[in-house]
Amino acid sequence: MAKYFLFSCVLLVISSKGQSYQQFSEGVVSESLAGYMATGYGIWQISGNMAGMCEIASPVFSLYYRQRYLLTELSDKAFLFVYPSGWVNLGFSYLVFGNKSYREESMAIGTSRKFGDDFSCGLKFSRYSTYMLGKNHQHVLYNADAGVIYRFSEKLSVGAYIQSLVPYKYRQGMVNERFILMGLGGSYSVHSMVVFMSEIQLSGFPNYSWICGLKIIPSEKINILTGLHISNSSVYFFSFGFLYDFRTYEIGLALTQHSQLGITPSFQLSYRLQRKEKKH
Repeated sequence: MAKYFLFSCVLLVISSKGQSYQQFSEGVVSESLAGYMATGYGIWQISGNMAGMCEIASPVFSLYYRQRYLLTELSDKAFLFVYPSGWVNLGFSYLVFGNKSYREESMAIGTSRKFGDDFSCGLKFSRYSTYMLGKNHQHVLYNADAGVIYRFSEKLSVGAYIQSLVPYKYRQGMVNERFILMGLGGSYSVHSMVVFMSEIQLSGFPNYSWICGLKIIPSEKINILTGLHISNSSVYFFSFGFLYDFRTYEIGLALTQHSQLGITPSFQLSYRLQRKEKKH
């Protein structure tokens, strides 16, 4: 199975020569890890590496809110539902950014599947649109994202993803070219309670970033996360957050400190549906 993973990584690197539109990345896990997504986990991987959604075993609803740099006008509000069907995991997400003067919306449908015990892949189709007060038209773009994760051992996993696969944005007869976001990274379990993560993100030459993250698991109910993101333009930010599992609920909180723009808090509330066991 390793050869399939390496082949997928080559395809991702080749495709990263394309260009695209602005990317969305939601979820307390990614926020707490400074944008790390390569082998990420949790339901909000629908906005990161879709392959990470394979680990979800029960249907989940989730609400997410982020206030960028403590400004209400720059807030994100999102909803997500993931349903594991047995053969594949299906997910739907809806996000709104901005206010009445300017608004961006993103709707996405994604799927992920495992092949064997070690290889997983994911694919997402999305609709992105912008609205501006006083304008009679809206800008709409349809796109697709893809990702793969391969577990080499119980301690080491490697993942790669692309956001997105469509290289051009068409608007009123014009073509706006923007670089895609591509990521390649891995995670290593130093201890049963400590996981280290590192990733390189590429958004077109010469724009790239390096991310490192750390997950600490003091108990089965609590995950503590922190990360650092450094770009080649000397801009950096670090983040901290946690996830708390309470019965069928999961609560998450993250804080991100940008080197120039300030603090961004985010909050997540998820509810897990209990599957009923079949009576024989």
